[in-house]
Amino acid sequence: MIILLSTGLTLAFILIFYNKGYKTANIYIGLFLFFLTFLTFSHYHYIFSYSVSQIAILLSVPINSNFYLIGPLAFLYVRSILTYNLGFKRSDWKHFIPFGIIFLGRLPFNFSGWELKTGMAKKIINNSWLELSYANVSLLWDIKTDYLLKGIHLMLYIIAIWFMIYKAKFKNNPLLKEKNQILIIKRWLIFFTTLFTFSVICFQIIIYLLVSTPEESLFKQQAEILFSLIFSGIIALNLGLLLFPQVLYGIPTEKAGWIRRNEKKMEDKEENNSVKENAAISMFHEKHLDNIRLKLEDWVEKSRFLSEDVSLNNLSSEIDVPLHHLTYYFNQVNDEKYIDWRNNLRVDYAIDLMKNEQGISKTLETIGNESGFRSYSAFRQAFKRRTGMVPKDFIKQKTP
Repeated sequence: MIILLSTGLTLAFILIFYNKGYKTANIYIGLFLFFLTFLTFSHYHYIFSYSVSQIAILLSVPINSNFYLIGPLAFLYVRSILTYNLGFKRSDWKHFIPFGIIFLGRLPFNFSGWELKTGMAKKIINNSWLELSYANVSLLWDIKTDYLLKGIHLMLYIIAIWFMIYKAKFKNNPLLKEKNQILIIKRWLIFFTTLFTFSVICFQIIIYLLVSTPEESLFKQQAEILFSLIFSGIIALNLGLLLFPQVLYGIPTEKAGWIRRNEKKMEDKEENNSVKENAAISMFHEKHLDNIRLKLEDWVEKSRFLSEDVSLNNLSSEIDVPLHHLTYYFNQVNDEKYIDWRNNLRVDYAIDLMKNEQGISKTLETIGNESGFRSYSAFRQAFKRRTGMVPKDFIKQKTP
């Protein structure tokens, strides 16, 4: 459980603070994972822990109100993905009104004495927490009503999320080249919402069993299974983000508004062709793309491409840009594979050597080696692809 907690919180931290991709959406899902992991962990301890001090510490934290953040954060995350990374609007504050009300109602208890909290922790350990005087915990309502409202609140947001996904229909815009990316996002959102729905249902069953099961041992046995299912769902979400980082790129965002304004023009084939040629679609913000471009230019100026062992992995480490970001940059933005881009730089360098007086006396094998190629055959092949002729013919053509 500690591993799950640390992994979930670390991933949430990365998504919130080290965010280079689909920024707004990733902040939402980072906060969602943080609160979902923390709330699951805390409620597991409420039920199964026998440490008075641990439960008293958890009671000192305003955990209860955080339940009302999970639904809005999941909703805003999915909406942000489906609306081209839409940011936080003024009207979005209404989603957090229930959280504010519950937080203020619980605030007096959070500042209460340690003895009151340890006393409540002992009752929770004895499985009688539903009988606690809720007036000591909140100024609003009893615990049963509170958890009923939590369930209703979460289910309303789940319904709203499923409705958004159904309404989106994920039509492939002809201006977008990344059709595979759209399919990935479609599957991810369905996967995300399914796991979220499943976790909420499991939690509601746990609350129902707590209220209706008189035998403590039977309840804990059933709750253990349900918590295991919830933990499995959280693990699946974390693995999905770690193993398939493409989901963090979202649906292509650059010039999305321009795309929407010009969708109607796609009926005209001639205009369609010109629009396609001018559409520079990107899954990243321009600042991030400019940063990658500047780092690559600096890398080229240092002639790092002449080193024999300069793979894409090494380039990623050298310029401190994630590998998946570089792959996307070369394939989609630069419209050229990394190896072709690197070899073209080497060929251009070789051509300069051939034109240079110091290079005239050198053999073609030496020029190829100094240009970063491990063998003459690799040099010859890359040279012909770049210039349309082999190095030997190129020299003959340039020689008067």
